[in-house]
Amino acid sequence: AHPEILALKDAQLGVRRRFDAVYSSHEFGDPKENAAFWRRFAAREAFDPARTLFADDNASVLAAARDHGIRWLFAVRRPVNRAPARAPNGFPGVESVLELAEGLDG
Repeated sequence: AHPEILALKDAQLGVRRRFDAVYSSHEFGDPKENAAFWRRFAAREAFDPARTLFADDNASVLAAARDHGIRWLFAVRRPVNRAPARAPNGFPGVESVLELAEGLDG
């Protein structure tokens, strides 16, 4: 999401307090489908791909994350609550990022 939209979602759902880090791809100057995004992201945020959870509503982005070695990938099936759910396209699906956050709390 654009940083402003991410801020609105955080204000409504408290996403940031449920995860170690939350970023917008806009901060990195490349779309998440590009390998350059993942190199820039890895340079900024030290993480272990084998222990990292990544969720997105775009199968191409999830494939790029998988190519970078991210182990835990989830397709967000309903990025907009009022829209119909999307197919997870070969990835485990969740209705929303909030579903993942609630699973981590429990």
